[in-house]
Amino acid sequence: MCSKCADITNLAVRPNDEIGPCDCKDHFVWDDEEQTCVFDGDCPVGKFGTSCDQDCFPSCETCTAEHEDMCQTCPENSYRSVETAATSKCSAEPWYGWNSARSAFIACPGFCRKCTDGRCETCVDGAEKDDSTGLCKCYPDYTAEEEKYCKEPETGTDCALGTFPSTNGGCEKCSSNCNICSSATACTTCRPPYVMETTTTAGVIASSCSCLSTDVANYYENTTTAECIKCHNTCEACYGSKADQCLKCIGLAHWFNTK
Repeated sequence: MCSKCADITNLAVRPNDEIGPCDCKDHFVWDDEEQTCVFDGDCPVGKFGTSCDQDCFPSCETCTAEHEDMCQTCPENSYRSVETAATSKCSAEPWYGWNSARSAFIACPGFCRKCTDGRCETCVDGAEKDDSTGLCKCYPDYTAEEEKYCKEPETGTDCALGTFPSTNGGCEKCSSNCNICSSATACTTCRPPYVMETTTTAGVIASSCSCLSTDVANYYENTTTAECIKCHNTCEACYGSKADQCLKCIGLAHWFNTK
């Protein structure tokens, strides 16, 4: 309780009654120990400052100052290049990552979106990480460009990836997770890491894309996000990405119940 909110701090706003509980402005919370409103550190996208009323540099999603090298996070399809421990930019270029041996931020290996000590944590679109080497490489049918990006395959038509020419001159969608198709039931190339599955019903052959084990790795489908996700590298089959979520183990490894 307070007599006048303005008497306590200019970060508090008074309700309709001049005497009563103090409310904090947006992005501020009440601190009992300090008896004032303190910044919660969570400005909306594109804003910064003690009142979240200043604009970030346009390439930044969130930032600590208005300059282009003071980004904290980047928009989707943009990468955060860390120049020093205090500065970072958002651009179309892949990530930089911390290297303990050199005590510096250095460029990640090719096709990495994020890395630590020269090992990739995530890959650019169209690439997948090899857990044994910690490096990323482009999926089959994707073309490597400048050791940075993986270019989508060409459809061979005027239609975009994931669509096919329709009889009315437009483009229609291929089946779910299919990159290239000739009809809604005839997929020829799946969106990685989905793999082709062919079924026959009443003599009619149809092809679709499923989240299955491949020659490279084993996957499971997250039904909540509709994503095909790699199993842990000890699993031959799984229901989740963790080591204790195997349904079957690889090679000489043995499954055991941790519960």
